[in-house]
Amino acid sequence: MKIRLWGLPEENDQVTAVLRAAFTVVDESDDYLPRRGDSPLRRRYIEIRIQVPPGNDGA
Repeated sequence: MKIRLWGLPEENDQVTAVLRAAFTVVDESDDYLPRRGDSPLRRRYIEIRIQVPPGNDGA
């Protein structure tokens, strides 16, 4: 699953820490400046993996 965060760098750090505690983080980007305008908000991309216990695949 891929997630895009859009917040202040400190907020992105906090959310990333929560995601790392709950899921396996496969990849994490740096914070990116906004494409247009002058905003303090930054984009960060995170890819997570949800660990499903064996035999519990939802089928």
